[in-house]
Amino acid sequence: MPSCRRPAAPCERPRSISPRGLAAPRGQSAFTCPQGHLIDDSAPKADPASPVPEDISKSPVPADSPAPADAQVRWWCACYSRVGPTPATACRKAEADCKGLERKARGAGSSAIVPGSLTHVCRELVAEHPGDLLGTREQWKPSDRPGAWVSFGACLLPGPPDAGAGDGEPTEELSSILDREQLGELKIGLPAAELTRLLGAPARRSRAELSEATGSYVQQWSWPDKGLELSLDAADKRGPYALAAIRAVAPCALRTTRGIGLGDGYKAVETAYLADRDPEEEQDELSFVAGSVYSGVIFTFDAERGKVSEIFFGAAAE
Repeated sequence: MPSCRRPAAPCERPRSISPRGLAAPRGQSAFTCPQGHLIDDSAPKADPASPVPEDISKSPVPADSPAPADAQVRWWCACYSRVGPTPATACRKAEADCKGLERKARGAGSSAIVPGSLTHVCRELVAEHPGDLLGTREQWKPSDRPGAWVSFGACLLPGPPDAGAGDGEPTEELSSILDREQLGELKIGLPAAELTRLLGAPARRSRAELSEATGSYVQQWSWPDKGLELSLDAADKRGPYALAAIRAVAPCALRTTRGIGLGDGYKAVETAYLADRDPEEEQDELSFVAGSVYSGVIFTFDAERGKVSEIFFGAAAE
């Protein structure tokens, strides 16, 4: 009987045969279908190849793919000298922050910045990290201000010093912020008699004590029902005394010259005082220093609500 692999007429396989190829019963290599054709299964039949889906996860990434958008950051950088003196390069994400630093270094300086030490005005850079364009990342360390960087030892900005960068002239912005700010009608320097006229007699008044740091005599006056504690000082123990510092807590309802009071949020304070901010002198994220700790306005925030819980005018450090 002739054998055939492809019968002319359709050929039914026995239902007991494995569906994966035309396998004959065990021990047999061929069988006869009802149409009389001999089906030879001795030679293996290959299944038609199924298309293999492309493994998307292994698809190559083009070498020239752009970096993620958030990897490129705009930095504003300037060079000046820190007290020491030590040359420094500072980079901040906000132009206003850099300009505030520039004004201090160009003019009167601060407790940490040498007056008139600005050499390179604020310049804009675009990089993931300042060290990617200026020196190396190892030359930089995080600034006390979150998200800012500083490098000590040299100015890393290219080119010679900017002409006139350190030729600052006294302006109102470069004077102490305490010359421009007050809390309600309270202003640093007011005489004691004016304080009693505005607030009445204090509920408590301490004895005058000599401050070794300043060489002045200091008294503490307080009005608990108004949420105010004031420090007064004088060159002589007998006076005359004048307002040297203000501490306001609840239930004080007085507001600063720029409209900030207890209970206001961080964003409101930042908007009002960003140009005068000195983040290098802030102790933690719950404080905001406008001016400096040696002569400034310091806002303290409640850890749970993020609202102003204390306002301080004066020198928090000597």
